[in-house]
Amino acid sequence: MELLLTKSIHLSLDAMGGDNAPHIIVDGATQSKIRHPYLKFSFFGNKCKLLPLIRSSEILKDSEIIHTDEIIDANEKPSIAVRKGRNSSMGMAIQSVKSGKANAIVSAGNTGALMAMTKLFLRPIEGINRPAIAAYFPTIRGESCMLDLGAN
Repeated sequence: MELLLTKSIHLSLDAMGGDNAPHIIVDGATQSKIRHPYLKFSFFGNKCKLLPLIRSSEILKDSEIIHTDEIIDANEKPSIAVRKGRNSSMGMAIQSVKSGKANAIVSAGNTGALMAMTKLFLRPIEGINRPAIAAYFPTIRGESCMLDLGAN
């Protein structure tokens, strides 16, 4: 973990995915940057909506905004999202990881679409059959990372 604290980590954020986006995404990025100053963000979404939010946060001033008007709807079927979502905020954020511009993608959007698109666009690591959803939970000793937190 020490290596992570000294190295910059670039995250692609699907800024238009999830409830109350993009406000909640920018708020989350601000809190993350306060806690982990080595993070760098690229926000994918509607620039007209994102720019005032990011400008109001001094800590996010080094962030990049990549504009797209396309969004994956919360109720979109994953098969449709894969076919039509390449230029969506989620699809473009995933492509930035594939191209090596970012280290990881974060999305609060359509989970089925995210799993399908990342598996198709990024391809799993050899020996890994399917992606896992991870989240951190507070514990008495700090935090624990839990995997496979989907709808199971």
